[in-house]
Amino acid sequence: MLGIHSTTNADRNLHRLNRRRLAQDESRAAHAHGVAYAAKAAGLAASHDPTSAGNEARGQSSHVSPAGSGCALATAAFNQRGGMLGALIRDQHTRFIESE
Repeated sequence: MLGIHSTTNADRNLHRLNRRRLAQDESRAAHAHGVAYAAKAAGLAASHDPTSAGNEARGQSSHVSPAGSGCALATAAFNQRGGMLGALIRDQHTRFIESE
């Protein structure tokens, strides 16, 4: 009986650990994609400078951890977006792929 109970606890602990890792991965991906939102805001704020959004994206992307960039690359749904935000995210993904 002790062996069955300890296996159940081990399974629960593994499940909790997996949920925690998934939450961390989602957080990293969201942070990495936040770069695109910051870049879009910079581009809108400095509409007189057409390079401002790209410059902001490059600067922000340099601070994303390897784990964050890996998670962002795994979230292909963000690539489906159009307009300025979609272009910034696709450029960011390209930079992440090139840096691997």
